[in-house]
Amino acid sequence: MRKIKLKISPFAKILISFAIIILIGATLFSLPVSTTGSPMGFINALFMSTSSVCVTGLSVLGNLSVDLTFFGQLVMVILMAIGGLGFLTLSTFFFMIIGAKLDLSDRFLMREVWNMESSKGIIKLVRNIVLFALGVQVVGTIANFCILLKYFEPGSAIWKAIFQSVSAFNNVGFDILGNSNSMVNYSTDVLLNLSTMLLIIIGGLGFVTIFDIFKNKFWKKYSLTTKVVLLMTPVLIIVGGLLFKFCMWNEFTWLQSFFSSVASRTAGFSTVDMSTLSSSAYIIMIILMYIGASPCSTGGGIKTTTFLVLLVTMKRFATGKKPVLFKRTLPGQTIKKATSLFIFSITYILFATFLISMFDPSLGIRELLFEVVSAFGTVGFSMGITAGLSVASKILLIITMFIGRIGTITIMNIANNKWLSEEQSAIEYVEERIIVG
Repeated sequence: MRKIKLKISPFAKILISFAIIILIGATLFSLPVSTTGSPMGFINALFMSTSSVCVTGLSVLGNLSVDLTFFGQLVMVILMAIGGLGFLTLSTFFFMIIGAKLDLSDRFLMREVWNMESSKGIIKLVRNIVLFALGVQVVGTIANFCILLKYFEPGSAIWKAIFQSVSAFNNVGFDILGNSNSMVNYSTDVLLNLSTMLLIIIGGLGFVTIFDIFKNKFWKKYSLTTKVVLLMTPVLIIVGGLLFKFCMWNEFTWLQSFFSSVASRTAGFSTVDMSTLSSSAYIIMIILMYIGASPCSTGGGIKTTTFLVLLVTMKRFATGKKPVLFKRTLPGQTIKKATSLFIFSITYILFATFLISMFDPSLGIRELLFEVVSAFGTVGFSMGITAGLSVASKILLIITMFIGRIGTITIMNIANNKWLSEEQSAIEYVEERIIVG
């Protein structure tokens, strides 16, 4: 009897791996041993697990340092670490350690996980990613420990330093510094702010970009992706920081302005009260959350490269010139992918905001849109409405965080059954123009 072999696309495997870890995390969070009070319930546990694995940072709990036991905090650290790199990456690294051989499908899967053009060198890349991530978080822990010693006893300081380092590097935004307003009480601590910002930036640059810098060392040899990331990252940080300061001149210090600019792009740590944002600062934060970090990083959003490709595409239609970046012409496929991602993301954000406005009609559109963009961009900023949302709204935000972390391209390719071939349809239709605009 002939066996039927089920062929699952790598895109579906990525989705399934995240879903399994989220469900395991939700089960652990549901246990009485995870919370100091009564169990949080499965929906809230699922929300916290999704927020941890999808490196978002939105919370239905008031104060993690009080509401979660050490066991609960440990579960969260593990989920954040897994979510930042991905379970498939960590499991592949484990199989490499024990000497297991990886077949072509495994290499193809890793290629899709890290959005690479080729499977060549992908196993070495996985090893370097895990070791680099571990090394940066260890260094971050040591730095944070030295800084936090002035606030806490050594035993407490080391655990908080580990938690802060893992959360910052993986662009999550959770903290256990002892308050319910993120890092507002530490807004004047320059060293803690700088260490957190540096970890966020390193995690958000993208591992492929970082290794390209180490390998090639000279600007001319960098890939186009690396050049775009190195251009857009400082531009967004500087422009965002300046705009925050000008829009909130009396309310934000310079340190708070630039910290907000860094954290807005998917990290979620806050040294300011979000409810005090002016309309202009609110818009800036929405834009930065939507753009997010860079490809192959621990952050979310549509990515810095996508944003620049969209800008270049608009310039192309406005001027009639070819889409060129750093003396390289952008392929049509790249433009199509960026445009599709933009349309999908905007449509989803508006639709999700509409649904939540129906589920929780007492909340204003300002707060709802902020919450949805924050969830989609895996940022974690909130105007204080998360815990009070209805069950339906929480479930929708869970889905939103999941889509934001998995990536819209992955979601759109779930049903793609031609992932191992370039098979073309036998039917060709006549091309005809349609009037647009």
